[in-house]
Amino acid sequence: MTNIMVATDGSSGACRAIDVAAELARALACDLLIVTVADRLLGEEVRQLPHGGATAGDL
Repeated sequence: MTNIMVATDGSSGACRAIDVAAELARALACDLLIVTVADRLLGEEVRQLPHGGATAGDL
């Protein structure tokens, strides 16, 4: 496995899924992609979203 993708809607369950995916990505030394899908976001909300470049260790 070289990539793991996890989706989030900001809920507590989704946050737990991100934690598990990050641990798995770290254990397997693979890339982790976190995806958020939203209907409409305000400009300020978009600026608060994390940006790429983090490693599993960073998370």
